[in-house]
Amino acid sequence: SVWFCRLTKPAVLLFFITFVATFGGLTYLATVQYGRIALEEGLLYHLSRVDHRHNYSIWWYPIYLANRNAPGILLMIPQLILLVLTSLASSKNLGFTLFLQTYIFVTFNKVITAQYFTWYLCLLPICCKDIRWSTKMRNAIILVVLSIILWLANAGCLELLGWPNY
Repeated sequence: SVWFCRLTKPAVLLFFITFVATFGGLTYLATVQYGRIALEEGLLYHLSRVDHRHNYSIWWYPIYLANRNAPGILLMIPQLILLVLTSLASSKNLGFTLFLQTYIFVTFNKVITAQYFTWYLCLLPICCKDIRWSTKMRNAIILVVLSIILWLANAGCLELLGWPNY
């Protein structure tokens, strides 16, 4: 098939082998240096992490209702499916593909805090020329930025200043 031919090209295989060797090697070194805690807190924690506080995630309410007993790994299935599908259908435009993959990863993550938005917003200028910007889209971005600022201002007053602004 076409995908098998693409995935078995020497450059792709070299990239995959380099990725696995680097990831595996660094994980091994961290585990040797710091023990099992490096593995648990560096990698495994993210599979089970659920937190309904400071969370912009689409999953925050189900996590809240489950009283932090939500099956963390099950919530990752839609994210994984979308990442695989967009990887297979990605365009030849690397900038847009990087933006799309990062956007999906962040949007469907179980926990999203304010700084997560910078993960994909910093890639927006790279693919900006490929997006047809309408007035509606610009207004939507302005509303999102304003709502984040208002949300964070309210959260800061509650958590940092102790104001009872529920």
